[in-house]
Amino acid sequence: MLEAELRDKACDDTHWCVDGYACVDGRCVAGGEGEGEGEGEGEGEGEGEGEGEGEGEGEGEGEGEGEGEGEGEGEGEGEGEGEGEGEGEGEVGTCAAPLLAQLGVQFGDASSLPDSLTGWCHSAAGDLDEVWRYVPAATGTLRIELSELAGEDYALSVRTSCDAVPAELVCEDSGPPEVLTIGVSAAQPIFIVATGYYLDGGGGPYQLLLTQSAPACGDGAINAGEQCDPAEVATGAECSTLCQWNASRAEVEPNGAQATAQHIDGSTVIFGAVGAIGDRDIFELHNHSGRNQLVAAAAFGRGEAPFCPYPLELAMVVRDGSFNVIDYVYGGVGRCPMVGDVAIGIDGLLYFEVLDEGDDDTASYELHLGLYDP
Repeated sequence: MLEAELRDKACDDTHWCVDGYACVDGRCVAGGEGEGEGEGEGEGEGEGEGEGEGEGEGEGEGEGEGEGEGEGEGEGEGEGEGEGEGEGEGEVGTCAAPLLAQLGVQFGDASSLPDSLTGWCHSAAGDLDEVWRYVPAATGTLRIELSELAGEDYALSVRTSCDAVPAELVCEDSGPPEVLTIGVSAAQPIFIVATGYYLDGGGGPYQLLLTQSAPACGDGAINAGEQCDPAEVATGAECSTLCQWNASRAEVEPNGAQATAQHIDGSTVIFGAVGAIGDRDIFELHNHSGRNQLVAAAAFGRGEAPFCPYPLELAMVVRDGSFNVIDYVYGGVGRCPMVGDVAIGIDGLLYFEVLDEGDDDTASYELHLGLYDP
């Protein structure tokens, strides 16, 4: 190889020069040339003022700075989402979620609902109740008719709120069909309860028909300003075409014994009150018609006919002319005592007692006495 090529050959730590040449400044040079230059240069440069002193001083300073940054980020995100959804929902057809009743026909079935309410004419354990809510658009007379569609026996009742017996206005179970006529006020909701009897299968399909008309005397409901209604009266007492009693009177005390019984001739309505338990009002009814007749009697809450609102607890005793008991009628809280078809002969005599079987509060009542032909 030519000397010039050897001298110009590039070299470094991994590319060595051939024998007789040394690597100086990245080039291969002949050994003689390089020695002199290199020795002198190197000796002077490396001696004296502490070359290398301090090298490494401070080595490692700052090591480890910033260690541990960012640890623990994001812990606990999203815990507890969705808790409590859906709480408080009620079963449709119960007090918690009544069905919406409207004028016209609707259909129901209490067979899958619980025994949730007690009424005057339905109180057996296991009876099944379906509840409807009706809000009148106007004041008037509401007629409610419940018709069983599969033979099961139902009772029908109306309440001012979906509570126990204290809120119940009236209960009907003389059908089928079950029919109630009541006065209603605009925007004042009522609750209609259809009760399927447990012993008769506990409900089944039925039809509920609601019709409403403007309030009027003779519509079967006792509206504001009326004492009675000819279509509602079933006791024989005389109700005028103006829905007022033709013959009415107040009780006269004392009247708590046979000897002091208040004398009554013919059909009438008597307004009275009984106080503490044991207090009683006795009325002596004579038949001066000249023919054999029958008597119907009923005691209602005063001004509340045909109802006995809670907590009214009236009872009635019927006695013959010798003051012997013929009948005793007591249905419990909110049940109006009624009797019918009690025979009374020509110039005959009957006694009717009204008493309070409840607490010591005064119970105001109206006693309806009606005579009629057999």
